[in-house]
Amino acid sequence: MALDEGIVSDYHSFKESVKDPALTTAYYLSKISDEKLSFNLVLREINAKLDRLEFLERRVAQLEEMLEKSSVEKVAVAAVPGKDIVADIDMEIIGFVKEKGKVIAQEVADKFGYKGKNAACARLNRLAVAGLLSKKQAGRKVYYLPIG
Repeated sequence: MALDEGIVSDYHSFKESVKDPALTTAYYLSKISDEKLSFNLVLREINAKLDRLEFLERRVAQLEEMLEKSSVEKVAVAAVPGKDIVADIDMEIIGFVKEKGKVIAQEVADKFGYKGKNAACARLNRLAVAGLLSKKQAGRKVYYLPIG
């Protein structure tokens, strides 16, 4: 490894001005120590970035796994035998959505006598996953629309 000419000339000028070899050695040991600290800081930064990269890679793998599971569940719902058979209440809800053009879960809960909107929301979501309704979010509200 070749030494930088500036370092070599610095060494020679310091050696000429200070004749004591112990002082020269101490001076350069302190220079080496400073360089080692600087190098350790760079290594620490690199390690922190590598740790962050490993974390992000694990997170991406988790998200890909969740996405894969989600798509498998959708395919499983779509591939259910007898999918063409729809419960009467679902047919009524689909008819209500077609009649109104778009609905929110609270409207379905009110119309069909659900105690709260959560049950209506769950049923509407199942119909959307099955491809019988479409679902669009606008702000905090989720609208269910007829297909086609």
